[in-house]
Amino acid sequence: MVGGPSSLFQAFYRRNQAAEQTTMSENIKSGAFYYAQVEDVCVIRLVGSITWKISPDFEHFLDQVLVDDTVRKFFLDLSQTTYIDSTNLGLLARLHLPHSAKRSSTTKIYSTRNAINTILDDVGFTTIFAHSADNPYESIPMRPINAPKRVIDQKQLILKAHQDLARLNRRNRATFQSVVDEMERDVNREG
Repeated sequence: MVGGPSSLFQAFYRRNQAAEQTTMSENIKSGAFYYAQVEDVCVIRLVGSITWKISPDFEHFLDQVLVDDTVRKFFLDLSQTTYIDSTNLGLLARLHLPHSAKRSSTTKIYSTRNAINTILDDVGFTTIFAHSADNPYESIPMRPINAPKRVIDQKQLILKAHQDLARLNRRNRATFQSVVDEMERDVNREG
């Protein structure tokens, strides 16, 4: 079923059908996430500048899709991504961590921008995810990812994403451990 939602995608589908449609080109500056399901593949397109400010919707979506038994593979389209921060890299890292290890060998990334490819290489994504030379899903209809409005703890989201990113490899641990330590102290002071 091309672009059709699975049972867990139904809530996203209904909400997004009722919401005002926005074009991907309008989201280039602020960033946006889009998805489709093609058979057992969840196609995720990241458009524009992907920063922590838009992470809550994406985190909620990933939480749902990681437990969806109809999704066995992921295809990440970063061809329209102009920037991606470490928080969102940490969210993407969840596709490889133990709770989703059954999918790690079937996650593919399509990226045509040198700056994004450098970032992916720097955090070790090129060793854990397969690179796709082409995008077989380029012309399929995509839906925006919009989570239901909910109270979130943005600091906890950013902390968890950085912990996940640091767990991927030694280099990330060395790069992000001081950030994680500082965030943990900050969260504990408030907690």
